[in-house]
Amino acid sequence: MKVRSFMMVFAMLMLAGHTVKAQKGALDLGINVGYGFRSAPATIYSFTGNSVESISYSYGSGMIAGIQSHYMIGDHLGVFLNADYLMGVTSKVMSVGNNVTNTSKMSAMMVSATPGVILSANSSGKLNPYSEFGLLAGMASYTVTTTQTGLLAASGKHVNKYSGGMAVGWYAALGLQYALGSNFMLDAEVFGNNASYSPKTKENTQAYSGEQ
Repeated sequence: MKVRSFMMVFAMLMLAGHTVKAQKGALDLGINVGYGFRSAPATIYSFTGNSVESISYSYGSGMIAGIQSHYMIGDHLGVFLNADYLMGVTSKVMSVGNNVTNTSKMSAMMVSATPGVILSANSSGKLNPYSEFGLLAGMASYTVTTTQTGLLAASGKHVNKYSGGMAVGWYAALGLQYALGSNFMLDAEVFGNNASYSPKTKENTQAYSGEQ
């Protein structure tokens, strides 16, 4: 079964600690923690009784955590590598028919690596603006879990997992560094990721009771 591609789009406020100030020859390490908000969500329709509800969702929304490293080639130019884990939020869709209500919950995860370049103002004061641009590659999957209620409803859960293939896309960020000391920096950053993903396999990991 072919599953259409989906887009992951999110922006995040990030705080990261660095061991050294951005300058030529500097190498720093940091930790990313934040939340991805959907900025260009897809739309799916939920049918309940005689009403139809349009639901916006994005497989890229959710908690994001990871590690990062930067190396400054010059005072204003550097390279970076981010490694992140996305734990997507759950979206719910309902449909009603033949005295049965189907409730499907969808969520995704992704482990990604993002190499790119840094443009830094390298200001002499405590505040230093910068920007980052990179390419994203990740291993992704998403799960659709369906339950039924009603007169003719099946018991248990029906779970399909879609996986395989690579998520690919781009990354862009704007940030501001604040010097906490001579060897430690705090970053506040907003960034956007846009990645597309086409899973290669569909696996039914759990069937309704009596259908195994």
